[in-house]
Amino acid sequence: MFSDRLKKNVFILFFCMGFSLFAWATSQAIEGKAGEVIKTMEQLKDLNARGVICQGYVNDLGELIEHGHSIEIVETTDRTLCHSNGFLEVSRQNKGKAKIGSNNELVGYEGGRPFMDLTTDDPQFAIKAAWNQEYRYRSDGFPTTWNYYLTDAKGRVKRLWGYADNVMCNFRTDIEPKPVWNPKEPDVRNKYIITFDGPFESKGLSQLAVKYVDPNRSNDVWTYVPGLRRATRTGAAAGCDALGGFVSVMDDDYGFNGNILDFTYEFVGEAEMLVPTLSGLDEKWPIPPGLHSPIAKLERRVVWIINQIPKDPNYCYSKREWFLDPETYTIINVQNYHQDGTLWKNYWLGYRAYPNSPAIGGASLQIATGGCTDYRIMEGGPLHIETGGSNVPYTPADFTLDAMRRRGR
Repeated sequence: MFSDRLKKNVFILFFCMGFSLFAWATSQAIEGKAGEVIKTMEQLKDLNARGVICQGYVNDLGELIEHGHSIEIVETTDRTLCHSNGFLEVSRQNKGKAKIGSNNELVGYEGGRPFMDLTTDDPQFAIKAAWNQEYRYRSDGFPTTWNYYLTDAKGRVKRLWGYADNVMCNFRTDIEPKPVWNPKEPDVRNKYIITFDGPFESKGLSQLAVKYVDPNRSNDVWTYVPGLRRATRTGAAAGCDALGGFVSVMDDDYGFNGNILDFTYEFVGEAEMLVPTLSGLDEKWPIPPGLHSPIAKLERRVVWIINQIPKDPNYCYSKREWFLDPETYTIINVQNYHQDGTLWKNYWLGYRAYPNSPAIGGASLQIATGGCTDYRIMEGGPLHIETGGSNVPYTPADFTLDAMRRRGR
């Protein structure tokens, strides 16, 4: 009888211990709602298993958590006003004109968002979403100054810094001249110049990129190398090249900045996930020294997941996995896969809404911060945009080869 009572007590003891452990584990789990804080790897992995957070964030935010930092989840921001009045007006005027051609090219496009009111049940949804991302609202011209903290596997940090300028040359909606910026270049879609101010060995390195309206025409890219005192032109393959120490390649800019027609697209699904929230104009997310990501704040919002697969088997990635914001068609996060099918790089983007003037209305979404980590060599680092703007009135002389050379000297 004593033996039976002992067995019963032991059973009760283990049952209580098991229940306590279960209750403790349950108390540590979070749902991924505003007001919660991610503090443990177990919470990250649980959110990932439930499809609330992608694997790249588990890797990047997990490094922060392992070093004693926590990740705050905040209220979902309203991004519906992140367009200008002109962009919305042109989009409505041209609604229904744009079509997808036989080779997935965009035909009949005259400005604004190509496909208004796009829904996931559209049989051409993936390619239409890709074109909407290509022609998302960015304002007619915007400058940035930036800092990039290149961090290796041992936590050693190398700071790179500089400035960049981007101008829309066609389909402009906000400031004169519009819709075409330079009548001498009616076929140019937009231009972009980036210049390094430091460190010493990179000072003056500059690059000019030109994107064309014709979707079958590859981007033109020129690079000015101060040590050579000359500008060299690179071919279409330059999209897979990194510039000046960046881990991300040129095609990775803003999530994707290559040629839409060089890829095919497939819709994976719609999900409610945790992604970086919008930051305020004066807000700076902390950048822990020696780690590969800033301490981001997250918000829960609906995203569209789209796979972008290169037609060229020799392209640097076997696949990009976009996490696309349906309200603004900005890429909030992109996971880039190696040719062997493994996750190679995670590139996430935190945005800031720069208000337009009252006459233009709305705001322009520009990158505020972000991070890109190469998991094969554990190298990468956080990017922080120090200053930015919206609808700056550039002149054609600001985006020439001579202008690039002058910036680099």
